[in-house]
Amino acid sequence: MRIRIVDGASTQELRRAVLRPNWPIGSPMHGDENPDAIHVAAVEDDATVIGTCLILPRPYPARPDEPGAWQLRGMATAPDRRNQGVGAAIVGAAIEAARQRDGRLIWCDART
Repeated sequence: MRIRIVDGASTQELRRAVLRPNWPIGSPMHGDENPDAIHVAAVEDDATVIGTCLILPRPYPARPDEPGAWQLRGMATAPDRRNQGVGAAIVGAAIEAARQRDGRLIWCDART
């Protein structure tokens, strides 16, 4: 498994299948249109995306004046790869990507 920064198109189908399975294949996902979005992917065999998230520079609602806030969104892991450390590796890479861009805070809204 390798962690990479990729374009949104590379992760779109996994995000749709995991997060919005009722949406038609090829549906645009949140962040795809945002040029500031950073898409992080866990890739195996140099082609298969097995996990992903994206981060966006966006104020944290509870502390809107906090500089360097990034929102983590669209976290998805292939069902057959869950509980294998894929998500942790992706989040770690997302944190590092935000840090490299002067990020000081990462936040998310999540569902169970």
